[in-house]
Parts: sequence; structure tokens; C-alpha cells
Amino acid sequence: MLTTEDPHEECGRDLEERRMLQVERIDRDQQSTRQIELSTEERKTLEAVAAKYSTSYRDVVRAKIVLYAAQGLPDEAIAARIDSPR
Repeated sequence: MLTTEDPHEECGRDLEERRMLQVERIDRDQQSTRQIELSTEERKTLEAVAAKYSTSYRDVVRAKIVLYAAQGLPDEAIAARIDSPR
């Protein structure tokens, strides 16, 4: 039976699964040393920026960083979630 599935796509899924497992391990093992508290309005604004396709990539990443930091995630976990070096 012939399959039309791209073998590179499967490899990409495996890499994504490994990355998510690494993120979960980092989340479990570490706590952030800083505390960021956002108002409801600030959180909604950042969530809107992070979800908008027309927003610049830089602004989306920055909004996600602040949202993750407000959740108490350490820098390493945030970097892994946004797929960026620390």
C-alpha cells in the first residue's frame, strides 16, 4: 500500500513531542524566582496580542514571555515554550 504521508512530517512530530516532554520536565523541576502579577485587563491585552496573526512576531513573543512569567515559569521553561535560546 502506498502512503502519501511525508516522512519528514513524522520526524517533525517526534521532535515536537520530545520538545514538549522537555518543557514539561523543566516546568516541574523549577520555579521562577520572580513574581509578576497582571491585572485582568493587562492579561486580556497580552493574550490578544499573543493570539493575533497580524501582530509582529517580536510583539507576540514578548507578550507570551510576560504571560508565561506571570504563571511563574522559570526562564528555561519560557525559552523552551517559545523555542528560543535563553
